[in-house]
Amino acid sequence: MKNILLLLVLFCGTVASAQSELFRREAAFSDHLFNNRLYSEGILHYRNLLRDTTLSMAQRDTLDFRLGFCFRQNAQLDSSVYAYGRVGNSTRLYEQSTAAAMEQLLKAGRYNSAHNYLGAVGPRDDNQFGYKMYWRTATAFLANDTASLAADSVSLRYVKGGAIEFTNRLRKEMDRATHIKKKSPALAAGLSAVVPGLGKVYAGRPRHGLAAFLPCAVLGVEAAEAYRRGGWKDPRFLICSSLFSVFYIGNIYGSALTVKAVRNETINDARYRIQADLVLSLRQFSR
Repeated sequence: MKNILLLLVLFCGTVASAQSELFRREAAFSDHLFNNRLYSEGILHYRNLLRDTTLSMAQRDTLDFRLGFCFRQNAQLDSSVYAYGRVGNSTRLYEQSTAAAMEQLLKAGRYNSAHNYLGAVGPRDDNQFGYKMYWRTATAFLANDTASLAADSVSLRYVKGGAIEFTNRLRKEMDRATHIKKKSPALAAGLSAVVPGLGKVYAGRPRHGLAAFLPCAVLGVEAAEAYRRGGWKDPRFLICSSLFSVFYIGNIYGSALTVKAVRNETINDARYRIQADLVLSLRQFSR
């Protein structure tokens, strides 16, 4: 019985050694493909290697990571993200693959896909959990997914580690966007109807408001003075009152447009800053 067990152990060891040697040779060839940027050939080679059911988890992670990179270089985004997503969280490649997949989706403007991808990401510690919650909230904002944003933003209070600084900036940008969204074009128009330029001040453009107020005030005073001296038939009154009407109505309409323009400008700026921070956080995460 002992002899049989000994033979079985020796046989298994020989098989394992042969498989290990085979993988080393295949790995050397894959290194050749990878280093020489033969990405299409690499995709075929890595796919073939991944069919081997005897590979260790670390070996499979390495192959999936390289497969994801080759797909990325060939501009095959979905396949790249899928391959990167297969990398387990037990090795250092996990951080790099997560960051690479997320960065591709962000650059492609696929914020919903990025948000959904994060649902399958399994953080292994509080630091990684903090990054995941920050990314989920930021991508929900970029995707205009109000339901997910409401749910994910609650978890920001539990963020720890390296994502805290990014989280604080995200809150600031979201508050700025929320504040400007509350401003009403109709209210701005109404304020400017009462006091020319006041709607533009309300929109956050005090200099524009002053520029709208001054011509209306000057023309209004001139029209009133001309009417006092010569009545409504006075040519100066007709000219000044006509110009006043043009500036006054234009000021009302312009105030409503100013609110819309400031709103779009502020939200777009917030989105740009949030996306830039997302990319920075991904690179910090993968270091």
